[in-house]
Amino acid sequence: MRDPDGFSLSLSWGGKPLGVLQVRGVAHPEHLDRYAELTARVLSRVAGLAVANARTFASLERTLKDREFLLKEIHHRVKNNLNLVVSLLSLQDRAAEDSGLHEALEEAITRIHAIAQLHEFLYRGENLGAVPLVSYLQALVGYLGDIGGAAERPVTLAVSGAEDLLLETKRAVPCGLLVTELVTNALKYAFPQGGALPAHPEVRVTVERRQEGLLALEVRDNGIEGDGAPSGTSGTSLGTLLVNALTQQLEGTLIRERTGEGYVVALTFPEKKTP
Repeated sequence: MRDPDGFSLSLSWGGKPLGVLQVRGVAHPEHLDRYAELTARVLSRVAGLAVANARTFASLERTLKDREFLLKEIHHRVKNNLNLVVSLLSLQDRAAEDSGLHEALEEAITRIHAIAQLHEFLYRGENLGAVPLVSYLQALVGYLGDIGGAAERPVTLAVSGAEDLLLETKRAVPCGLLVTELVTNALKYAFPQGGALPAHPEVRVTVERRQEGLLALEVRDNGIEGDGAPSGTSGTSLGTLLVNALTQQLEGTLIRERTGEGYVVALTFPEKKTP
C-alpha cells in the first residue's frame, strides 16, 4: 500500500496476517522509491519471521509452564496419597498387639515416608527432575530421629555434604530408601533402648564426590556392636535384602565394617545411571 510519505506493507507469515510495517519520511522518493520499496519488502519478511518466532516461543513457553504445573500437581497428589497410606498404617500400628506386626508396620511407614518426602521436594522445588540430595537426606534423617526415639535418647543425627549436589529422581529414590534403612538400623542396633550409650552418641551421614561422576555416601555411628544388624552385605533379613537390592539398583559398591568407635557403612555409586 502506498501513501504520500512512504509505504505501508502488510506483515504475514505462512499465509497468516501478523501486522503492518510502515516506512515514512523517505528523503528523495523520486530516486529512492523503488529502493525503499524493495528494502521495505525485505524488512517486512524479516519482521514477519521475527514476530512469528516470538509468537511460537510464547506459545511454547505457555505449554512448558502448563506442563510444569501439571507435573507439580502430580507430585503433590502422589505425596498426599502416600501420606494418607502412612496415616492408615500408623492407625493399624497403634492397634497392633503383636510385636512382630508392630515392627513390620513401623518399617513400612518409614519406607513409604521416604518416597513421600521425595515427592514433597519435587513439588516445592524448581527442578522437577532432581532433588538437592543433602537437604533431602537431612529431612529423612530428622524424621527418623523423631520416630526412632532419638529425642528421648541423646543421639546426635547429622547430614553433611555439598549443598548444591542434585541427584536425579530415579536415583534419589533408592538412595533415600537405602539411607532410611541404614540410619534406622543404627538407631536400633547401635543405640538400643535401655542399653549403654557412649558419652556422645551420634549417627552421621556424609555425601561427597570422590571423582568425576562418582558419589560416596557414608553412614557412621559410634554405638555398640549389635548382633544380626540388617545393614550388612550378607544375611537373609528383609533389611539386608533391601539394602543389597538398592545398592545393585544404584550400580554401587557397599562396604560395612566395624571401627574402633562403632560401625561405618560406605557406599560408592555413579551419579548418573550407566547407559
